[in-house]
Amino acid sequence: MIWEEIIGVLSEFLMVEHWDKEDDGSYSVVIDDTIDISFIPASKTHIIFQGCIGEPLPTNNSAEAKLRQLLQWNFARIEDNNDILSVDQKLRRISIVRKILLDKLTIDSLLDHVESFVRNVDFWLAAAEHKTSRTGLSPLLTRFHMK
Repeated sequence: MIWEEIIGVLSEFLMVEHWDKEDDGSYSVVIDDTIDISFIPASKTHIIFQGCIGEPLPTNNSAEAKLRQLLQWNFARIEDNNDILSVDQKLRRISIVRKILLDKLTIDSLLDHVESFVRNVDFWLAAAEHKTSRTGLSPLLTRFHMK
């Protein structure tokens, strides 16, 4: 798949008419009023999904304790999920990142990636805020069927 096809499929699937487009060519959307997701072109061979969680990290030492706890939880989840936990330096927010190879991507696999990625970001958002994750319904289903 190519970038334009991906954005077209995502626009239809996520029901987005007007994307927030960044200077770097990425497209962003907020799902279920809480989940910030960006789709970033990474050369002509990959796409990156990025989901930011939590508030911006404080500049003092209290950020270290929060990061340590999230990294411990990440270690427990790494066997089932290969998304990368990182810090977006520009936003000073914790983010989840998934890099996907374009030449193996189909419409079905793209939609599967979006669904599993949104579920994972939802889990980490709840974990960062010390809330219970909504494991029943996908945040995507909530968005589409509760309007």
